Amino acid sequence: SQPRPSTIPALAAVRATAVATKTVAVLPFRNAGAPTDAYLADGLTDDLIDVLSMTPGLRVCGRGIVMSRAAASGSRDAREVGLDLGVNAVVEGSLRRADDRLRVTARVVSVEDGFQLWSKRIDREEGAFFEVNDELARAVAAALTCRIEQPPREPATDPIALDLYLRARHEYYKYWRESVILSLDLFEQALARAPDDPMILAGYAMALTRRSGQDDSTDAHGEGARRAAERALAINPESSSARVALAQERLWSGRPVEAAREVRTVLERQPTSADALELSARILVDCDR
Repeated sequence: SQPRPSTIPALAAVRATAVATKTVAVLPFRNAGAPTDAYLADGLTDDLIDVLSMTPGLRVCGRGIVMSRAAASGSRDAREVGLDLGVNAVVEGSLRRADDRLRVTARVVSVEDGFQLWSKRIDREEGAFFEVNDELARAVAAALTCRIEQPPREPATDPIALDLYLRARHEYYKYWRESVILSLDLFEQALARAPDDPMILAGYAMALTRRSGQDDSTDAHGEGARRAAERALAINPESSSARVALAQERLWSGRPVEAAREVRTVLERQPTSADALELSARILVDCDR
Protein backbone atom coordinates (compact mmCIF):
# COMPACT_ATOMS: atom_id res chain seq x y z
CA SER A 1 0.00 0.00 0.00
CA GLN A 2 1.10 3.56 -0.65
CA PRO A 3 2.14 5.64 2.37
CA ARG A 4 -0.03 8.54 3.45
CA PRO A 5 1.27 11.88 2.13
CA SER A 6 1.86 13.09 5.68
CA THR A 7 4.49 10.39 6.19
CA ILE A 8 6.68 11.75 3.38
CA PRO A 9 9.23 14.47 4.26
CA ALA A 10 8.43 17.85 2.73
CA LEU A 11 10.82 17.34 -0.15
CA ALA A 12 9.56 20.32 -2.11
CA ALA A 13 10.31 22.64 0.79
CA VAL A 14 14.00 21.76 1.11
CA ARG A 15 16.16 24.87 0.83
CA ALA A 16 19.87 25.46 0.47
CA THR A 17 21.68 26.04 3.72
CA ALA A 18 23.27 29.17 2.32
CA VAL A 19 21.29 32.16 1.14
CA ALA A 20 21.61 32.47 -2.63
CA THR A 21 22.65 35.96 -3.67
CA LYS A 22 23.59 35.40 -7.31
CA THR A 23 21.84 33.40 -10.01
CA VAL A 24 23.56 31.84 -12.99
CA ALA A 25 22.68 29.70 -16.00
CA VAL A 26 25.16 27.45 -17.82
CA LEU A 27 24.44 27.10 -21.52
CA PRO A 28 25.29 23.63 -22.91
CA PHE A 29 28.92 23.75 -24.01
CA ARG A 30 29.34 23.44 -27.76
CA ASN A 31 31.26 20.48 -29.10
CA ALA A 32 33.85 22.01 -31.42
CA GLY A 33 35.45 18.66 -32.21
CA ALA A 34 34.34 15.46 -33.88
CA PRO A 35 30.60 14.67 -33.64
CA THR A 36 31.45 11.55 -31.63
CA ASP A 37 32.87 13.79 -28.88
CA ALA A 38 29.47 15.29 -28.03
CA TYR A 39 29.42 13.29 -24.80
CA LEU A 40 32.47 15.25 -23.55
CA ALA A 41 30.76 18.62 -23.99
CA ASP A 42 27.62 17.29 -22.31
CA GLY A 43 29.64 15.86 -19.45
CA LEU A 44 31.51 19.13 -18.97
CA THR A 45 28.23 21.07 -18.83
CA ASP A 46 26.60 18.72 -16.32
CA ASP A 47 29.63 18.58 -14.05
CA LEU A 48 30.07 22.35 -14.09
CA ILE A 49 26.42 22.80 -13.09
CA ASP A 50 26.88 20.29 -10.25
CA VAL A 51 29.97 22.01 -8.86
CA LEU A 52 28.52 25.52 -9.11
CA SER A 53 25.24 24.42 -7.49
CA MET A 54 27.16 23.46 -4.33
CA THR A 55 28.78 26.90 -4.10
CA PRO A 56 27.56 29.14 -1.24
CA GLY A 57 26.00 32.32 -2.60
CA LEU A 58 25.11 30.86 -5.99
CA ARG A 59 21.86 29.53 -7.32
CA VAL A 60 22.19 27.63 -10.59
CA CYS A 61 19.48 26.87 -13.16
CA GLY A 62 19.09 23.22 -14.04
CA ARG A 63 20.21 22.22 -17.51
CA GLY A 64 16.73 21.13 -18.58
CA ILE A 65 15.12 24.53 -18.03
CA VAL A 66 18.05 26.31 -19.72
CA MET A 67 17.78 24.12 -22.82
CA SER A 68 14.00 24.41 -23.03
CA ARG A 69 14.05 28.22 -22.71
CA ALA A 70 16.85 28.56 -25.25
CA ALA A 71 14.96 26.30 -27.67
CA ALA A 72 11.70 28.19 -27.11
CA SER A 73 13.30 31.55 -27.79
CA GLY A 74 15.12 30.23 -30.85
CA SER A 75 18.23 32.05 -29.69
CA ARG A 76 21.56 31.07 -28.23
CA ASP A 77 22.53 34.63 -27.39
CA ALA A 78 23.74 34.45 -23.81
CA ARG A 79 22.14 37.70 -22.68
CA GLU A 80 18.76 36.95 -24.27
CA VAL A 81 18.61 33.52 -22.64
CA GLY A 82 19.70 35.05 -19.33
CA LEU A 83 16.99 37.71 -19.48
CA ASP A 84 14.39 35.05 -20.21
CA LEU A 85 15.58 32.97 -17.25
CA GLY A 86 15.88 35.96 -14.93
CA VAL A 87 19.47 35.22 -13.89
CA ASN A 88 22.37 37.56 -13.13
CA ALA A 89 24.90 35.87 -15.38
CA VAL A 90 25.29 33.24 -18.08
CA VAL A 91 28.21 30.88 -18.69
CA GLU A 92 28.88 29.64 -22.21
CA GLY A 93 31.74 27.95 -23.96
CA SER A 94 33.04 25.21 -26.21
CA LEU A 95 35.18 22.08 -25.97
CA ARG A 96 37.44 20.44 -28.50
CA ARG A 97 39.42 17.22 -28.15
CA ALA A 98 42.51 17.08 -30.33
CA ASP A 99 45.79 15.18 -30.07
CA ASP A 100 44.78 13.63 -26.72
CA ARG A 101 44.20 17.07 -25.21
CA LEU A 102 41.12 18.97 -24.10
CA ARG A 103 40.83 22.56 -25.23
CA VAL A 104 38.08 24.50 -23.49
CA THR A 105 37.02 28.09 -24.03
CA ALA A 106 34.52 29.69 -21.64
CA ARG A 107 33.18 33.09 -20.69
CA VAL A 108 30.78 34.67 -18.20
CA VAL A 109 28.37 37.35 -19.46
CA SER A 110 26.52 39.82 -17.26
CA VAL A 111 22.82 39.74 -18.11
CA GLU A 112 22.20 43.25 -16.82
CA ASP A 113 24.44 45.05 -19.32
CA GLY A 114 25.76 42.32 -21.63
CA PHE A 115 29.39 42.91 -20.66
CA GLN A 116 31.80 40.02 -20.46
CA LEU A 117 32.87 39.49 -16.85
CA TRP A 118 35.46 36.80 -17.48
CA SER A 119 36.85 34.57 -20.21
CA LYS A 120 39.54 31.93 -20.42
CA ARG A 121 41.06 29.23 -22.60
CA ILE A 122 42.28 26.03 -20.96
CA ASP A 123 44.46 23.40 -22.61
CA ARG A 124 45.05 20.19 -20.64
CA GLU A 125 45.73 16.51 -21.13
CA GLU A 126 42.63 14.48 -21.93
CA GLY A 127 42.61 12.75 -18.54
CA ALA A 128 42.39 16.10 -16.72
CA PHE A 129 38.64 16.41 -17.34
CA PHE A 130 37.61 17.15 -13.75
CA GLU A 131 40.59 19.38 -13.07
CA VAL A 132 39.55 21.50 -16.06
CA ASN A 133 36.02 21.74 -14.73
CA ASP A 134 37.19 22.61 -11.21
CA GLU A 135 39.34 25.39 -12.66
CA LEU A 136 36.38 26.67 -14.67
CA ALA A 137 34.02 26.52 -11.69
CA ARG A 138 36.40 28.43 -9.42
CA ALA A 139 36.95 31.11 -12.04
CA VAL A 140 33.21 31.47 -12.70
CA ALA A 141 32.49 31.72 -8.96
CA ALA A 142 35.22 34.33 -8.53
CA ALA A 143 33.80 36.37 -11.42
CA LEU A 144 30.50 36.40 -9.54
CA THR A 145 32.26 37.33 -6.27
CA CYS A 146 31.63 33.89 -4.73
CA ARG A 147 34.03 31.26 -3.46
CA ILE A 148 33.97 27.49 -3.90
CA GLU A 149 34.69 25.71 -0.64
CA GLN A 150 35.23 22.21 -2.03
CA PRO A 151 38.83 21.06 -2.43
CA PRO A 152 40.06 20.47 -5.99
CA ARG A 153 39.59 16.93 -7.24
CA GLU A 154 42.47 14.60 -7.88
CA PRO A 155 43.37 13.70 -11.48
CA ALA A 156 41.74 10.55 -12.80
CA THR A 157 43.84 7.50 -11.97
CA ASP A 158 42.69 5.82 -15.18
CA PRO A 159 41.83 8.21 -18.05
CA ILE A 160 40.33 5.36 -20.07
CA ALA A 161 37.95 4.47 -17.22
CA LEU A 162 36.98 8.16 -16.99
CA ASP A 163 36.26 8.30 -20.71
CA LEU A 164 34.13 5.14 -20.49
CA TYR A 165 32.25 6.66 -17.54
CA LEU A 166 31.47 9.86 -19.47
CA ARG A 167 30.28 7.85 -22.48
CA ALA A 168 28.09 5.74 -20.17
CA ARG A 169 26.50 8.81 -18.58
CA HIS A 170 25.79 10.24 -22.02
CA GLU A 171 23.91 7.09 -23.00
CA TYR A 172 22.14 6.82 -19.63
CA TYR A 173 20.57 10.27 -20.00
CA LYS A 174 19.02 9.35 -23.35
CA TYR A 175 16.55 7.23 -21.29
CA TRP A 176 15.74 4.78 -24.10
CA ARG A 177 15.97 1.07 -23.28
CA GLU A 178 18.72 0.43 -25.84
CA SER A 179 20.72 3.41 -24.54
CA VAL A 180 20.45 2.22 -20.93
CA ILE A 181 21.64 -1.26 -21.96
CA LEU A 182 24.60 0.35 -23.75
CA SER A 183 25.34 2.53 -20.72
CA LEU A 184 25.47 -0.56 -18.50
CA ASP A 185 28.02 -2.17 -20.80
CA LEU A 186 30.16 1.00 -20.73
CA PHE A 187 29.89 1.29 -16.93
CA GLU A 188 30.97 -2.34 -16.59
CA GLN A 189 33.98 -1.72 -18.82
CA ALA A 190 34.89 1.29 -16.68
CA LEU A 191 34.52 -0.72 -13.46
CA ALA A 192 36.75 -3.45 -14.87
CA ARG A 193 39.51 -0.84 -14.96
CA ALA A 194 38.57 1.07 -11.78
CA PRO A 195 36.47 -1.26 -9.56
CA ASP A 196 36.65 0.97 -6.46
CA ASP A 197 35.76 4.30 -8.05
CA PRO A 198 32.64 5.55 -6.18
CA MET A 199 31.65 7.85 -9.03
CA ILE A 200 31.55 4.97 -11.53
CA LEU A 201 29.84 2.68 -9.01
CA ALA A 202 27.13 5.30 -8.42
CA GLY A 203 26.52 5.78 -12.13
CA TYR A 204 26.35 2.02 -12.60
CA ALA A 205 23.82 1.73 -9.76
CA MET A 206 21.58 4.38 -11.33
CA ALA A 207 21.70 2.64 -14.71
CA LEU A 208 20.89 -0.72 -13.10
CA THR A 209 17.91 0.80 -11.31
CA ARG A 210 16.58 2.31 -14.52
CA ARG A 211 17.07 -1.00 -16.29
CA SER A 212 15.17 -2.72 -13.48
CA GLY A 213 12.24 -0.37 -14.08
CA GLN A 214 12.29 -1.21 -17.78
CA ASP A 215 12.27 -4.98 -17.21
CA ASP A 216 9.80 -6.21 -14.58
CA SER A 217 10.63 -9.86 -15.23
CA THR A 218 13.65 -9.88 -12.91
CA ASP A 219 14.86 -8.16 -9.74
CA ALA A 220 18.55 -8.94 -10.42
CA HIS A 221 19.17 -5.42 -11.68
CA GLY A 222 17.59 -3.90 -8.58
CA GLU A 223 19.70 -6.02 -6.26
CA GLY A 224 22.82 -5.15 -8.24
CA ALA A 225 21.93 -1.46 -7.99
CA ARG A 226 21.61 -1.70 -4.20
CA ARG A 227 24.98 -3.39 -3.84
CA ALA A 228 26.74 -0.90 -6.14
CA ALA A 229 25.20 2.15 -4.41
CA GLU A 230 26.01 0.85 -0.92
CA ARG A 231 29.57 0.08 -1.98
CA ALA A 232 29.97 3.58 -3.42
CA LEU A 233 28.70 5.12 -0.17
CA ALA A 234 31.03 2.91 1.88
CA ILE A 235 33.97 4.29 -0.12
CA ASN A 236 32.68 7.89 -0.21
CA PRO A 237 29.85 8.68 2.26
CA GLU A 238 29.51 12.17 0.73
CA SER A 239 28.61 10.87 -2.76
CA SER A 240 25.31 12.52 -3.71
CA SER A 241 24.97 10.43 -6.87
CA ALA A 242 25.35 7.21 -4.88
CA ARG A 243 22.68 8.34 -2.44
CA VAL A 244 20.32 9.19 -5.30
CA ALA A 245 20.99 5.76 -6.77
CA LEU A 246 20.15 4.15 -3.44
CA ALA A 247 16.98 6.25 -3.23
CA GLN A 248 15.96 5.08 -6.71
CA GLU A 249 16.41 1.47 -5.66
CA ARG A 250 14.38 2.09 -2.48
CA LEU A 251 11.51 3.66 -4.44
CA TRP A 252 11.35 1.02 -7.16
CA SER A 253 11.51 -1.78 -4.60
CA GLY A 254 8.41 -0.38 -2.85
CA ARG A 255 9.98 1.66 -0.03
CA PRO A 256 9.10 5.28 -0.86
CA VAL A 257 9.54 6.62 2.68
CA GLU A 258 13.14 5.38 2.78
CA ALA A 259 13.66 6.79 -0.71
CA ALA A 260 12.35 10.18 0.42
CA ARG A 261 14.77 10.29 3.32
CA GLU A 262 17.72 9.65 1.03
CA VAL A 263 16.55 12.28 -1.49
CA ARG A 264 16.04 14.85 1.25
CA THR A 265 19.62 14.30 2.43
CA VAL A 266 20.87 15.02 -1.09
CA LEU A 267 18.71 18.11 -1.60
CA GLU A 268 19.81 19.63 1.70
CA ARG A 269 23.38 19.58 0.38
CA GLN A 270 22.73 20.04 -3.34
CA PRO A 271 19.30 21.67 -3.86
CA THR A 272 19.59 21.83 -7.67
CA SER A 273 20.57 18.19 -8.24
CA ALA A 274 18.57 17.26 -11.33
CA ASP A 275 18.54 13.55 -10.46
CA ALA A 276 17.37 14.19 -6.88
CA LEU A 277 14.68 16.66 -7.98
CA GLU A 278 13.36 14.26 -10.60
CA LEU A 279 13.19 11.48 -8.05
CA SER A 280 11.50 13.69 -5.46
CA ALA A 281 8.87 14.54 -8.07
CA ARG A 282 8.24 10.84 -8.68
CA ILE A 283 7.84 10.24 -4.95
CA LEU A 284 5.42 13.15 -4.55
CA VAL A 285 3.33 11.99 -7.53
CA ASP A 286 3.15 8.48 -6.08
CA CYS A 287 1.77 10.04 -2.89
CA ASP A 288 -0.77 12.23 -4.73
CA ARG A 289 1.22 15.36 -3.91
